[in-house]
Amino acid sequence: MFRRHKPSAPEHKKDFAVHGAMLPGPQNDMRSFFNLSQLVLCAGQFRSPPTLRHSKITYFEVEILDAQSKRQICVVDKVPPSSTLLDVKHKFHKACPQWNPSRIGLRLERNGPYLKDSVSIQSLAVSSIITLYFTDLGQQVSWTTVFLTEYSGPLLIYLLFYIRLSSIYAEEENMESFRHPVVHLACFCHCLHYVRHLLETLFVHKISGGHTPLKNMIKGCAFYWGFTSWIAYYVNHPRYTPPSFGNRQVIFAALAFLMCEAGNHFINVALVQQNNSGNKTSFPSPTYNPFTWLFTLVSCPNYTYEIGSWISFTVMTQTLPELDNHLERKPTKPFLVPLK
Repeated sequence: MFRRHKPSAPEHKKDFAVHGAMLPGPQNDMRSFFNLSQLVLCAGQFRSPPTLRHSKITYFEVEILDAQSKRQICVVDKVPPSSTLLDVKHKFHKACPQWNPSRIGLRLERNGPYLKDSVSIQSLAVSSIITLYFTDLGQQVSWTTVFLTEYSGPLLIYLLFYIRLSSIYAEEENMESFRHPVVHLACFCHCLHYVRHLLETLFVHKISGGHTPLKNMIKGCAFYWGFTSWIAYYVNHPRYTPPSFGNRQVIFAALAFLMCEAGNHFINVALVQQNNSGNKTSFPSPTYNPFTWLFTLVSCPNYTYEIGSWISFTVMTQTLPELDNHLERKPTKPFLVPLK
């Protein structure tokens, strides 16, 4: 009998390795596919992402209608999404030169609020066509012009009353009257107040480049100029009588007036410096200057100092216009405050 020869273990593994490598199997195919996919994925990481050569930008079309008649005035086309309402106003001005951008008022609804120049067009868009209603705001003036006009008027008007023009006061009374020193002090304090306002408008305050209707400036000038005339007429009148408590009252009130003026100035300077810090979320806070410590008590110390100035001026001069016959007899001096 022939006995079947059994190969040893090493020979069996060797034969299996030789014959197995020659026989195609599913495991070898899967390994080859896996290695190829890994190679492709690794190579894709080093490639730069494809760039879009043709990027499509959506433009808006702004239709501007008259707010009263709903008549179409013009159509501003090809408005980029990044544009603001001010850009639309400039394009509207090119199409209709008779309307300056400063006097153009645009609204989403006929009776709605006016939109700010900084509003983005994309935030207003519901579709590719935006409808806005136009209103002529009238003649506009810059804020710097408004402040300079309002503050320079009282300065000149008070001086006209101070020199006692013959067209304001009777010439006979001017010749007979004697001016009390408080009259000269009141003129100095009043001029100091408005000179400070003018200098701060030019060199301290950061005024935006916006505009306001001319009628608003007329209203402001009527208030400031009328208020000055109301005070200056009685303080500089030939029959003016000095305060009841004499020089003590005048000196105390004058010192309080100067302190309030200094505090108002330092508060305005502190507000400008904190606004220039770049932190929009910062709130005004006291500094090393003692005049700014009022921030710990009130939120608007500049208005507090403003009220204090006029209270001090009223106490110093002890005047308040009453009836027309107020100066025909010895006047009484109530301590009421003509606030600004």
